[in-house]
Amino acid sequence: MKDKIHEFDAVIVGSGTSAYCAADGLRKAGRKIAIIDNAINEILGAHIARHNASEAINILALAMKHHIKAADLADFMWAYPTITSDLKYMVK
Repeated sequence: MKDKIHEFDAVIVGSGTSAYCAADGLRKAGRKIAIIDNAINEILGAHIARHNASEAINILALAMKHHIKAADLADFMWAYPTITSDLKYMVK
């Protein structure tokens, strides 16, 4: 029996300032990576290297634990400007 192989996307967003950083005048760069299984539209993993990353990574961990679809996170109306409002760009 052959193993089923899934294709996935590694979405890399980064090295620029987020809207939240720009609004606060912080101008801090960061890198964000999300790995998404194309077959089932679920987040397999994520990496965030920026200030206040703990706020956003907890949302992604919750989505992975409860099998929330990447598209659902992208369509969600996040408060703006916040760190989590950038999640929609990670999972599109």
